Amino acid sequence: MRKAFGTRKASFQRPILSTLPCVKDAIRTTFGVPAESQGSYAEPQVVERTHVKFKLLVRLDPSATKEPAETSRTVRYEFYHRSDTETGVNFDVDFKGALRDEWLEQAFIPLEQCGANMLR
Repeated sequence: MRKAFGTRKASFQRPILSTLPCVKDAIRTTFGVPAESQGSYAEPQVVERTHVKFKLLVRLDPSATKEPAETSRTVRYEFYHRSDTETGVNFDVDFKGALRDEWLEQAFIPLEQCGANMLR
């Protein structure tokens, strides 16, 4: 079971489906690895609206984190509808200690490049 040691929230002022292409490109540029989709779904809530949720997992390059491949760290992003024109994002890292806050800041970079605002 994956244990998250740090979690933050952010939001975009645009719909989820228009947000994801930018974020996926920014993740690849920032971390040098692609994001893997995990447990994503779209389901109708009402006739005119669909609830969409996407989970992206980023397995950080062990050479970049100086970790052995078998213990390399991950960043997880979970995107969801906040409204028809707003997307929410929860993101977390599985780092403990001093590196946690540093990696949470790193995890926000791809979101910020695509126009996200950090929520407090």
